[in-house]
Amino acid sequence: MDDSKFYKFLKSLNNKELRKFRKYLESPYFNTNQTLLALFSVFENHLLDAKSSLLQKETVWDFIYPNESFDYDRLRKLLHVLMVLGEDFLAQLAYDDNSAHRVHYLLQMLHRKEMDEFIHSTIQSGLTILKKENNRNGTYYYDLYSIEKYKYILENIESARVKKLNIQKLNISEIDGHLNHFYFSEKLKYYCLLLSWSKMTNVDLEVTLIPEIVSKIANSKLMEIPAIAIYYQIYLTFIDPTDESHYFNLKNLIKNQLHLFPQEEARDIMNSAINYTIQKQNQGLLKFSLENFELWKEALKRNVVLINDELSPWSFKNIVTLALRLNEYEWTEHFIKDYGIKINKEFRENAINYNQAILFFYKKEYNKAIPLLQKVQFDEVNYGLGAKALLLATYYELDEFDALDSFYESFKIFVNRNKNITDDIKKSYIQLIKLTKLLTESNSDKLKLQKIKNEIQNSQATSKKWLLEKVDELLN
Repeated sequence: MDDSKFYKFLKSLNNKELRKFRKYLESPYFNTNQTLLALFSVFENHLLDAKSSLLQKETVWDFIYPNESFDYDRLRKLLHVLMVLGEDFLAQLAYDDNSAHRVHYLLQMLHRKEMDEFIHSTIQSGLTILKKENNRNGTYYYDLYSIEKYKYILENIESARVKKLNIQKLNISEIDGHLNHFYFSEKLKYYCLLLSWSKMTNVDLEVTLIPEIVSKIANSKLMEIPAIAIYYQIYLTFIDPTDESHYFNLKNLIKNQLHLFPQEEARDIMNSAINYTIQKQNQGLLKFSLENFELWKEALKRNVVLINDELSPWSFKNIVTLALRLNEYEWTEHFIKDYGIKINKEFRENAINYNQAILFFYKKEYNKAIPLLQKVQFDEVNYGLGAKALLLATYYELDEFDALDSFYESFKIFVNRNKNITDDIKKSYIQLIKLTKLLTESNSDKLKLQKIKNEIQNSQATSKKWLLEKVDELLN
């Protein structure tokens, strides 16, 4: 049953969450069926036992009903109910994690139950909670808007009680202001996401009121709102990428205000800036390689790179490659040591071996790189292709031409058989193989080498910079 929906759900929980889920199921308020708790225990024990074999449905049944004949339909129904409780548990976690949500729902129920004498203290409590939270994204202003609504309701109740309305105490402008701050920031955020997607696929960029919102924001006090200011600046980097001041303004806002956003949103904001620097690098503006590196270091420092306390193996690879291109060898060595352990276990060994190998390659310690590259599992697309390309370059640097001769064909077959990469990517690797082979066959013929150089310059080959360096070495 290791492939069942419920088992996969449990596997996604960390140990702390597993313990909380058990307490949740032990509470009679949430669950009164002790069989469900027993069923959970079977899965929990199996999950926590690293040496356990595959969990069979008959085994599960025997644990909860040892004296009854196996009934798969009955077991399936129990698992369904347990899965529903699991989903409710996740919703409860989200509720427990957000004090502002609690205030919102409490105010709602106090008003519905006409418990008006409790509304004022709850509003004050909610405002105190919001001010303490280190969050000023769009949701913060929505929470303020929600609280201000109940302040308005409370004032109307009190006015009706004394039969006199004090216009000065009405908070319509506050309600409108917070709602606008929420609406403008969220509209801009999702429009920026749409602009980002438009770089990769055809999307409809017509979004209601964007021109009016942008016009309203420009040179106004709305720029004092962090969520509006940052997304407005991201918007400008998309619509006017040639004006680099938009990026540097965004970078300054990130430096001073990124801490005011939840981790996931902060990561998206940082990625917007990083993607701009990559775009500029691709245009040949080398100063943006350093900008890119500085942004990654800032992201690591602020801990916004990690997702569920894990670092993506592809982010790990991108950071290492960028750092090495900037000759940051010592920094890279520390980075691999400190962050390699934060990669998911499924990808960790591959990632560390490959990136340690590329560090050795850049340091020209080629003999140390080969055994690491030979350990890389080639079924993983990004690392498999990268490792083979690096192995090819390493053989070349060591003048291991016999090894190269036998490697060309196996590399070519690996590329052509790979169904998970586009034709353009396949072409770039095939060109790398072809051009490297030409270099080894024509290393003393200056005329042929010049033709090869021209072909490299006009190609889309992977490792194009390295190929040009090698042909120039032979020409000179």
